[in-house]
Amino acid sequence: MKGCINNIIPFSAVDGVGNRMIVFFQGCNFKCLYCHNPETIPFYSVADYKDGMVMTPEMITEKAKEQMPFIRGVTLSGGECTANYDFLLATVKLLKQEKIHVLIDTNGFVEQSKLIELAKYADGFMLDIKAMDSGEHICLTGVSNDLVLASFETLLKMGKLTEVRTVVLGNLIDSRSTVDAVSKMIAAANPEVPYKLIRFRRHGVSEAGKDLEIPAESLIEELKQLALRNGVVTVITL
Repeated sequence: MKGCINNIIPFSAVDGVGNRMIVFFQGCNFKCLYCHNPETIPFYSVADYKDGMVMTPEMITEKAKEQMPFIRGVTLSGGECTANYDFLLATVKLLKQEKIHVLIDTNGFVEQSKLIELAKYADGFMLDIKAMDSGEHICLTGVSNDLVLASFETLLKMGKLTEVRTVVLGNLIDSRSTVDAVSKMIAAANPEVPYKLIRFRRHGVSEAGKDLEIPAESLIEELKQLALRNGVVTVITL
């Protein structure tokens, strides 16, 4: 089995607990206006992929084993890694056979039966909730958030939700209502789950996102305090 890998970062301290190797899968089922890695969105066949690496689960695992003296584990990201489900599952299983800690960075747009199977092996998931209003979510990503919210519930029930994240915008969507609703959901289900608020930045954004506004620092602080008042124990801002 082979898959398309856009990039591998050997060391990162911002993509899950501890220092980690990050594997960026090629291809995404969202087309987010604020995507900072738009080059990872298109899907390619293994035969046609020229811009990154064609790898097997064994190759990824061997690279991770080489880094293990220096890292806590591996984070599988993208693009959207769950959109390459069979390749992702095979990679996770092989990494776990080597007792390597595995986190999955996902938009949650995946069939729940597949998510449940994947969660049997992965140590945890970092889930993006981009907007609570379905219309806003469609405007921002091109698809509804029904599966995303279902994934939130599934991962909570399985005890595999490591972090929830929301990118905060200055326009287009109502970030206040999203952060209010998401933080209330977290607090009601498990207030110990960290909530990360990420300030939108224009670096790397495609032409489609040129009219998006960077939120003021004061708004980020306001939303952090809102989430804390709603009962989330840990709110991280970036």
